[in-house]
Amino acid sequence: MPSLLIRQYATSIPPASLALPVCSKEACDTLISIIHDAHLNTYAPARAYRTRFFKRVVDELEARADYPIHECIYETFLSALSSPEDCAAPWLQVTAPSPAYKTHFYPLYDLLSLTDGHSPPARQSLCSEAQPWGRLTVFESPALVEAGTTGLRTWRSALWMAEWLLDNADVVRRETVLELGSGTGFLGILIAQIQLRSVTPSGSRAGEVWMTDNSEAAMERCAANVHLPCNNLQAHGGIHLLPLDWTCPADELQATMALIKPDVVLACDVIFDASLAPDLVRVIGLALATAKECWLACAVRNEETTAVFIGEAEGAGLDIKSVDWGFENENERVFLGGNEGGEGIGEVRLMRLTKNGGSQLHEMLSS
Repeated sequence: MPSLLIRQYATSIPPASLALPVCSKEACDTLISIIHDAHLNTYAPARAYRTRFFKRVVDELEARADYPIHECIYETFLSALSSPEDCAAPWLQVTAPSPAYKTHFYPLYDLLSLTDGHSPPARQSLCSEAQPWGRLTVFESPALVEAGTTGLRTWRSALWMAEWLLDNADVVRRETVLELGSGTGFLGILIAQIQLRSVTPSGSRAGEVWMTDNSEAAMERCAANVHLPCNNLQAHGGIHLLPLDWTCPADELQATMALIKPDVVLACDVIFDASLAPDLVRVIGLALATAKECWLACAVRNEETTAVFIGEAEGAGLDIKSVDWGFENENERVFLGGNEGGEGIGEVRLMRLTKNGGSQLHEMLSS
């Protein structure tokens, strides 16, 4: 795995929150690695962020004054600083932040060991630089709302769900997965990558991923990210992108579910509007006609909204249970970010929904 500082840069962690190496030589070597990294040059963070990042690290190294700073580090900083795209002081964020790439690195040992019969290592060793690693890149907006949707950025609950999937890859491996509210495509891309790594030389089935959203802008962004060459999904023949309106007539939704025939449903941060709860529950109920379970991650910003959803689900005859994430230490998370701009406020919950076969569910499906 790349070092923590590289991973923080690649995911645009706010400079004030950076964990800089204690050793100045290590910090300088890391900056040089970033400067010459072909992927991070092609799929770079926003230029304004790069300026703030290098300013933060250079200021710290100059204050330490215990190791010479390489000339190329100054050149990179000055090049970003003088860009016509930015204001005179880009680190002050005078202008609105622009969309940019974020790259997430994650360990492969867990995923590989689950297919070769070996036990995975302890989580605290997953971020070791000796671990084999995978990479996932998305182009996303830092704005909470853009083009009339919240789906153009990756939200904290999706990062947590991705973290959970590293330890629970069997939930999606070789399955037909329906994702509700795919947004940037971050989670769906990870699922597809997990599925590709489950294919054996004998040609076992990878599975399918159906990424859905009701926003045209989000679906366009999702498609663009899925097709980024660096995500290496060209060999996956089961990726589908489908607009899905939760409010459309029941017969249309039933036809859609009959087409997909999901084995499992995943959704992140879809509980944000109490008025949409009945429609969301209806979609989940219809999907559970074939799917054995629905895994739902949500950041609880408003307890009343979450309670409305839970009430609707229980009233429709669905069993809903809270599940522990299993993260002993949040600071050991692999997928970084999600705490910017107040997004870190509120508990992130994981819920498992299943069908109990009650009459309420049958009535809901027919309505």
